[in-house]
Order: sequence, then C-alpha cells, then structure tokens
Amino acid sequence: SSKYAKRPLMSYEDIGEFAFGKFGRGLITTVLYTELLGTCALFFILEGDHLSLLFENVDGLRHSSQWWQTASAFFMVPTLWLADLSSLSVVGALGATASVSLMGVVAYQLFAVPGFSTPGGALPPGFESTALLHLSTLPVSFGLLAFVFA
Repeated sequence: SSKYAKRPLMSYEDIGEFAFGKFGRGLITTVLYTELLGTCALFFILEGDHLSLLFENVDGLRHSSQWWQTASAFFMVPTLWLADLSSLSVVGALGATASVSLMGVVAYQLFAVPGFSTPGGALPPGFESTALLHLSTLPVSFGLLAFVFA
C-alpha cells in the first residue's frame, strides 16, 4: 500500500500494522503491554520477598511478603505519574552511589580492618565450603541478571 511507503516503520506496532493491518497493531500492542504488566508484577513480588527476608528479625518491620509487595507498589507506582521523568535520574544516581559506597565499605572491612584473618593464617569460617563459582545455580543467576539488565 502507498501509505506505508512514505512512513518508516519505527516500532513493533508499526511492523504489526504493516504486516496484518489494524489487527496486527492491536495484537502487538496487547502483547507488549501484557509483558510490561507481568514484568512489573514480577518486580513487586521479588521486592516483597527480599524485603520480608531482610527485615524478618527486626522488630517493627516484620511483615509478610504481601505487605512488602503492597508497600513497594504504594511508593513506586506514583513515580510513573510524574510529568517529567528526568527527576527520577536523581533516584538512579543515589542508587548507584549507594552501591559503590557499599562495595567500598565491604572492601575496607576485608582488607583494612584487623580481625578478619584468623590465628595461624587459616581461612575464616565458611570460606572452605564457599566456591568461587556454583555451576548448579549458574543458569538461575544468569537468568536473573539477564532479566534485570535486559
């Protein structure tokens, strides 16, 4: 059709419309939004599970995984309604700074603080049973990393 010759295909929806008409555009849009909704649900489930495990021994913060899922959604969903999403870049920068700071603290504890090494130069407890690479959990770890960074 001549209407497509003048307009470049810029999105998956455009490709679906070019191939199958309005039905193709609607189908591709439905699939993409379903995937995004599922990813958001999965993120809240993971967030709730991790926060409930993190605070399971802290009085006043001991709640169910579902409670933490709801609390996460309560705080994160309103960020989607911001008119200018560039303000979220500050949150991203704070997260990156926190990660680098945490790595620095762990490295400092590992190398500079006395008491890490045991008498006689033996390894600390648990090191002898800790492997550098766990091949049995490698697929799960790779899948999580691919999900997070894809």
